[in-house]
Amino acid sequence: LSYTMGGISTSYSFSLRSTEIVKLPLIVGFASLLTNTFLNWVLIFGNLGMPAMGVKGAAIATLIARCVEMLLLVTIVYIRKLPQAGKITRSSLIKSVQTNTYFFSSYHLIINDSI
Repeated sequence: LSYTMGGISTSYSFSLRSTEIVKLPLIVGFASLLTNTFLNWVLIFGNLGMPAMGVKGAAIATLIARCVEMLLLVTIVYIRKLPQAGKITRSSLIKSVQTNTYFFSSYHLIINDSI
């Protein structure tokens, strides 16, 4: 699950950096690192009254940190109305022309990899 959150936040982060907005991904990444470190300390070793979970605690801490990172990036991008804040409905629409072009260009690769 953390790969999905990490992929989304990495995409936003790279997109922001490529448009010379570098402080935001840096600060959000640092906040995610601090969140992950703190939650690792709490969940792996069982501090602050939590049960010691070991590896399972590390996985939960990483997932929570990735969610925090993604939510912070996406929220700030849309609140500040940065160029990366596109309409969700527009990005989810796939036109049939695009689909046809994609399959026409790549059908031989798909068949080759299927065999």
